[in-house]
Amino acid sequence: FSVYKNDFWEYDPVSNSWLQKADFPGAGRTNAVGFSVAGKGYIGTGRAGFNRTNDLYEYDPVSNSWQQRVNVGTTVRQSAIAFVVGNKAYIGTGAYPELNDLWEFDPSNNTILQKADFPGGARTDATAFSIGNLGYVGGGYASNFYKNDFWSYNPLTNSWLQLSDYGGRARSRAVAFSIDNKGYVGSGEAYSPKNDFWSYDPVLNNWSLVAPVNGSPRNSPVCFSIGGKGYLGGGYDGTDTRTKLWEYDPLLNSWTQKSNIPGSKRYNSIVFVYNNKAYTGLGSEFQRDFWEYDPASNQWTRKADFGGTGRDFSVSFTIGSKGYVGTGRDL
Repeated sequence: FSVYKNDFWEYDPVSNSWLQKADFPGAGRTNAVGFSVAGKGYIGTGRAGFNRTNDLYEYDPVSNSWQQRVNVGTTVRQSAIAFVVGNKAYIGTGAYPELNDLWEFDPSNNTILQKADFPGGARTDATAFSIGNLGYVGGGYASNFYKNDFWSYNPLTNSWLQLSDYGGRARSRAVAFSIDNKGYVGSGEAYSPKNDFWSYDPVLNNWSLVAPVNGSPRNSPVCFSIGGKGYLGGGYDGTDTRTKLWEYDPLLNSWTQKSNIPGSKRYNSIVFVYNNKAYTGLGSEFQRDFWEYDPASNQWTRKADFGGTGRDFSVSFTIGSKGYVGTGRDL
């Protein structure tokens, strides 16, 4: 029996303290989208028990208040994609049933406009990221098939362009990071966890196989980039949960094992980056411990425990110099 959560917390790296903020006013949920735009945070869509939602809420850290914003279309969904270009957010795809629509949310006037449908077809658990003025969407799962097509979306022309197919096996729930205007996509699930990684060059429109992540293939790891290098750690390999952290150097095209993620083995954790350090915790073991990773010293430091209950499938984002965590489920 799972409890779906709606509490919301602020973490201050300077004082190493958690402060409970105003509760998220929507139903507790998992598989939501979360993002920040122009100094405010947003949480929307997702799964609330046996129900799915299309609502969207805005958090203002100055007034510590939530405001319901316009709904994301008329169709409820979970496991959607979201990316930000400029001061607008784009939300689309998801399930169930699987969807292929795309919506542009403008926080400045609380409007949402339906944009050109994602032409790759309906899907859930796709991968999305932005580089410059374009959004990139691909992979995912639909109608019992994994996907490997990739597309770019141009908000100025409201148009999609099909790119070269993802170089690896079709998959869902892949993770991504960007370094020097290139996208890196890998890990994920395709009947079993994967460990290959590919880089995408938008100028040449090609995928290049890079060194695979060392260790066991895995899905649902934490993934981030700091200082021109990518990091991947934790995750589930289909049999066991992992604790190793790996650093990818694109100049050397190699992964180097770094200090293991401390605490319990876990996946479906949260992670955010501030001031060239990564902060991660929570996840599948429903623990409350929270950790800071410093790539410069390759050291983990335990920080103040998360103020709420342990949980997985939470949403996290940063606004200014602070991190925010909310929603999810516990036992």
